Amino acid sequence: MQTIVREWTNNQPQTPLPSYNEICFIMNNLKLNKAAGFDNIPPELLKHGDRTLKQKLHKLILIVWNKEQLPQQWNEGIICPIYK
Repeated sequence: MQTIVREWTNNQPQTPLPSYNEICFIMNNLKLNKAAGFDNIPPELLKHGDRTLKQKLHKLILIVWNKEQLPQQWNEGIICPIYK
């Protein structure tokens, strides 16, 4: 009896980790005057935050990236219909 062993490889190219500069670029290009999300954090707070906020957010994104799993709250949204 012969045993066949198959090794699974991921042929997809590795995506590099998000850099600090990418996070800063995205935060600086946020649109203002938008409603806050489930966390009640308005985009203005993120956009005009200092270096410490951007570093902490970058660290959080790297943790989520490495775990490859989103927190459940990030999958929730608030929809408020406005009738005209």
